Amino acid sequence: MFKVLSFFFKASWKTIVLAAVASSASALLNLSIYRLLTKLITEPNNRLELQLLLVAGLALCSALISIYIGKQVTLYFETKVNKYRTLLAQRVLGANYQETEKKLERLVPVLMWEVFTIGLFGKSISAVMVAIVQIVAIMGFLFTISWQLSSIIVLLFSVLNVINIIFLDKIKNIEDDFSKTRFMLHVGVDRLEKGLKDLTVNRAHSKKYIYNSIEAVGQKLAEKSLDLFTLRTKIDSFSQLILMVGIACTLSLCIHFFKMEQKVLVEYLALILFLIPSANTLSGFLKNLKKAQNSLEQVEELDVDLRENQIDLRSELNLTKTNNSPLIKLEEVTFSYSNSEGFKIGPVTMDVYQNEILIINGGNGSGKSTIFKLITGLYWPSSGNIYFQSNKITPENIQSYRDYFACYFTDTPVFDDLTYLDQENISKFANELISSLELEGKINLSEVGYVTMPGLSHGQRGRLNLLRLLLQDNEIYFLDEWAANQDVHFKKYFYREIIPALKKQGKTIVLISHDDKYYDVADRIITLKNGQVI
Repeated sequence: MFKVLSFFFKASWKTIVLAAVASSASALLNLSIYRLLTKLITEPNNRLELQLLLVAGLALCSALISIYIGKQVTLYFETKVNKYRTLLAQRVLGANYQETEKKLERLVPVLMWEVFTIGLFGKSISAVMVAIVQIVAIMGFLFTISWQLSSIIVLLFSVLNVINIIFLDKIKNIEDDFSKTRFMLHVGVDRLEKGLKDLTVNRAHSKKYIYNSIEAVGQKLAEKSLDLFTLRTKIDSFSQLILMVGIACTLSLCIHFFKMEQKVLVEYLALILFLIPSANTLSGFLKNLKKAQNSLEQVEELDVDLRENQIDLRSELNLTKTNNSPLIKLEEVTFSYSNSEGFKIGPVTMDVYQNEILIINGGNGSGKSTIFKLITGLYWPSSGNIYFQSNKITPENIQSYRDYFACYFTDTPVFDDLTYLDQENISKFANELISSLELEGKINLSEVGYVTMPGLSHGQRGRLNLLRLLLQDNEIYFLDEWAANQDVHFKKYFYREIIPALKKQGKTIVLISHDDKYYDVADRIITLKNGQVI
């Protein structure tokens, strides 16, 4: 409980104090309204219009205060949650990719659903503050009317809260199962999107996939949701029963034992009825507390993993223009996957020279993409070293090393935000490149660098990615099978026009390619087989 509350409260005590003061003011105004309403019932007089006007004025003031503080607290908590989500995203990009890659399927559910749940819980805190103050104020006033009956009411509400607290762990266990099942459904839907072509052409596979990964998991999620609903309904119904029986017994005591006057009894009963919504708000808050705690635990678990794998950039690498020595050197580099049975890369010793066109080829499973990730610093060698102009690549300079690369991976998505690019490059070269890549009328590039791209084909999306990389104007271009999804015209344009043009600009280009028809464009060709250079 305290972990969840401290997450929201520790950052800004001023906001919390403001919320508490405003909540107290709103609650006391509501209490004044309740007192006036009971007087209207028990003490009718000729000043009815004035009293109704006063009630309306107090209600308006209370509503305005509640709206203001609700807005401020919601803004505060939404901002805090958004900053936390942003911090996690930054840590994702600042962490060791090789370790983060293992957790990629968790990222979207945690950053979206679990963080959203935490924010939703935070927004209920202002309402709970008002409810608590109202409960305290009303109970304080009830004690002035009859401390005996008020003690019974306090005992009654205490029993109800104890019932809620008793079931909190059970609610949390179901919430844990619900979150895990929801994550499984997310994975199923995500793979449906990524494997749409495969599933579309194989009816048997698609039927089984829909049943096992969508329908069955969705049914399990529905059952967990039903379990939550049923448990909470049982708690609410049981609590309602206790409350009604308790209030009935209390009223019987008022009438038959304490001999309370009718006017006082009406006022007492009215205040108890006004107390019930606040008690329900507090009860709902306690029920959602475990849900928020479950989400916070998942977020913090991811946060701990990311923080443990952060890369601390401490030194910069400077590029010197020279053709005499290797730009990048792999020296006895080996790499093996932790879950791999026997497959490994290396030991590989190879060079990449400045301003050369190097093609890496090999069959499926030969290790081309792994070598790609090793050279670009995404994977860390199991043994051996990588050098950049005689500078050994270390965790302290790895990010500076990566900054020299413009990379295209086979699964690179299309980014519509190009605001990170040099605006001068966009102004000078964007229109010419859009024309040469035949994207005119297919995309709209705004002045600030956003691209709108309705209905692009797969090949056009690849050309839009290439447009972005060309506008980046990096020193080293690493492109993994860029032309694989292009037609004959653009394959030829890519190998005969774009790649030679990059070389003329002094760029270093490394291509993973099976297009042997265009191998003559390369200065050198390296062939891989079973993780070895042959």
